[in-house]
Amino acid sequence: KIISAFENSRNVTLISVRRFGKTVLLKHILNTISKNKSIRVLYVDILPSKNISDFVKIFSEAIIKDEKKNKGFLEKISKLISGLRGKLVFDDVSGIPSVEVSIEDEKIGETSIQKIFEYLAEQKEKYIIAFDEFQQIVNYPEKNLEAILRTQIQHQHKDNFIFSGSSKHTLVSMFSDYGKPFYQSTDIL
Repeated sequence: KIISAFENSRNVTLISVRRFGKTVLLKHILNTISKNKSIRVLYVDILPSKNISDFVKIFSEAIIKDEKKNKGFLEKISKLISGLRGKLVFDDVSGIPSVEVSIEDEKIGETSIQKIFEYLAEQKEKYIIAFDEFQQIVNYPEKNLEAILRTQIQHQHKDNFIFSGSSKHTLVSMFSDYGKPFYQSTDIL
């Protein structure tokens, strides 16, 4: 059902109790989809995030991890980083790049998210992006992230999203309550 939803350009919300295999299912689906070379997949676990700055850091690091597989990734990544008001740092031991993002102002956070989605829209390939533990965003001190994300996601015409989480009440509210930014924007499983 999830793959069929993506083939029909629909987004999906996956809800299940904790420790029931959502993450394994997501990774299996993303692995299956990634065999199609015209589709790129991103797995973004936002459970450890506490605010919009953490969200931007985790999301951009998922993009960097994916881009490392491609030629010319440093040029593409430097373009992404310049829009985030962050900097690319390399681990001293492993040489693995990561992003340092410091967002003190809510407007900068909104702009950084916009830049990430602009970057994704500029890519030739279609993206399937899985946000695991998506309910975490309601705990952020910045209360408008749902609206910011909805605005950006609705303009991603070639990309699809899966929102996964274990807090049934929160996720059902986010995607089924009239007046919420994500109201009826996904198939709920």
